[in-house]
Amino acid sequence: MGQVEPAEVEARAIANVIQRYADGTRRWRTPRATIVNVGLIGLMAALPALPGGQALTGVPARVSLVAFGLVALVAIGAAVAHAAAGLWSTPYKVLTTMESAGWCAANAALIGWSGSARSVYWMSLGALVVVTATTVHRHPVLLRALAASLVGLVGWFVAEGRTADAVLAAVLGAALVWFQRLSTATGWTAARERARAELLAERLRDQERARIGRELHDGVAAELTAALWQAQALEGDDATEIHGLVAALRATLAELRHVIRGAPAAPVSVQALARDCARAGQAIVDAHGGAAWRFDAELGRASSQLAPGVGEHLVRVVQEGVINALRHGHARHVEGTLTVGDDLLLVIEDDGVGCPHDRLGRGGTGHIVDRARALGGAAAWAPREGGGTRLTVRLDGSASARLPP
Repeated sequence: MGQVEPAEVEARAIANVIQRYADGTRRWRTPRATIVNVGLIGLMAALPALPGGQALTGVPARVSLVAFGLVALVAIGAAVAHAAAGLWSTPYKVLTTMESAGWCAANAALIGWSGSARSVYWMSLGALVVVTATTVHRHPVLLRALAASLVGLVGWFVAEGRTADAVLAAVLGAALVWFQRLSTATGWTAARERARAELLAERLRDQERARIGRELHDGVAAELTAALWQAQALEGDDATEIHGLVAALRATLAELRHVIRGAPAAPVSVQALARDCARAGQAIVDAHGGAAWRFDAELGRASSQLAPGVGEHLVRVVQEGVINALRHGHARHVEGTLTVGDDLLLVIEDDGVGCPHDRLGRGGTGHIVDRARALGGAAAWAPREGGGTRLTVRLDGSASARLPP
């Protein structure tokens, strides 16, 4: 297996960290998450106003409301900037930095206002550090804001002549900073190891793909070529069946060469997908003989482009579904339907004897399940009313995001 270079590992690790930060931020900045976030900030703001809260915090309610109210406003602004301008926009970067710095400064200020380093607000400050411990991308900003706030707090206690409180604040603050830095180093190490594992796995897949390509080229492709030459030699007999066989062999050989080369999949429109699915099913039914094939498409989003690989997977599902209907279901009629709206729905149904339950999820049907999962969807089989089997492949949720508006 080929080794990976440190520069490759570093680049992949950075990409993984940025992607993880982006995914986490999208979940954190949804309207529901923002409501929860602001609600928790509101509880912290109202803590001194609760029964016994004044004694617990040592801070007047109006001071707590002002401190955490400012943090809540910045948090709402950051959520709005994320929704309006995006994750990497300057307004969002500025506001999310202000949110982190504001949270650190607010808690440090309230600890100082309470007049004692033995304050409940250490829990709030520690919670921020723990929650962000796995978000490597934000650690440098948070670490600076945390350190600056704690230095100011210790300086305040020293200026007030509270030596014991200054020492306690310095110890607790140093522990938080140390934990923050440790989580940064640990997270970055984990990111590098994951990147190295991913790159090594890709090397292995590339080598295995090359090996399979060689075997297909030297074995199956050679045999198909020989069969094609033999069929071409018989074309002079003016037999329609021979012409069809030659065309089928040519198409199969071209597709095999495409697979061997490992050419990257290209985006495809839903209209092209419907056309390819119809042709794929018809080719199999024609080769089998004695059955009929019908394919309909309801393209509510006909101008949409499918992500690379989606069309190829679904065409393979149609091929395998039709083969199963003919080979195992002994069907006389096979119908397919492609429906594209907010979701993508592919249905293959037949009038055969049905597919044995113990065969589902194995062999070709297992490949259908794998392809559906690879697209973020699911495949399911059910008895068809009047006899036969219905295969349904549905792409929704994360898979529907593959269908741009």
